[in-house]
Amino acid sequence: MQTITCPTCREKIEDVLSPDVLCPACGNSLRGATGWSVSDRDFRVIARIHRQLAQLILAGIFAQVLAATAPSVSIAIVASICALAVNVAGFAQVVRLSAALGDPITTRVVWIILMLAPCISLFVLMSANRRAKTALMKAGLTVGVMGIGDAEVATLPGYCRNCACNMTRNTSGQCPECGYCAAE
Repeated sequence: MQTITCPTCREKIEDVLSPDVLCPACGNSLRGATGWSVSDRDFRVIARIHRQLAQLILAGIFAQVLAATAPSVSIAIVASICALAVNVAGFAQVVRLSAALGDPITTRVVWIILMLAPCISLFVLMSANRRAKTALMKAGLTVGVMGIGDAEVATLPGYCRNCACNMTRNTSGQCPECGYCAAE
């Protein structure tokens, strides 16, 4: 359960999914509240993986439909090779997402085993995509169908406003990637 501290009245609020809600104690917005990034998750990485998973899902559906309805054998073979390439790329992204979300190694192994099944791999991609979307939404981001950009992630407390670098453990106040700005 996530505990958020209201920036106005310092009231602790539990299990809030979005900063767009109001504090039950004082009625002010929870934007700028501390506690949204209670873990050291790098939401920029999760957002990028989420975008790539959405693209892989669309490519996987297209390749499987094309392979099943191909007018010739050569087109079916090319479509099947494309579907295999999508599965390999999806395999890598699911493992990266699992690591970014801090899953234990046993969960990662289960994801890997499920990705090896041809018919199940597309559902695994959809499930991983949903997990990434949920993590981003719990951080207070508005997530569309094809994901969000780094600029959205930069609006989170603890991220560089210029390049969206995670600065939660940065004590210098200067972004290590762009050298420009300090996190809130």
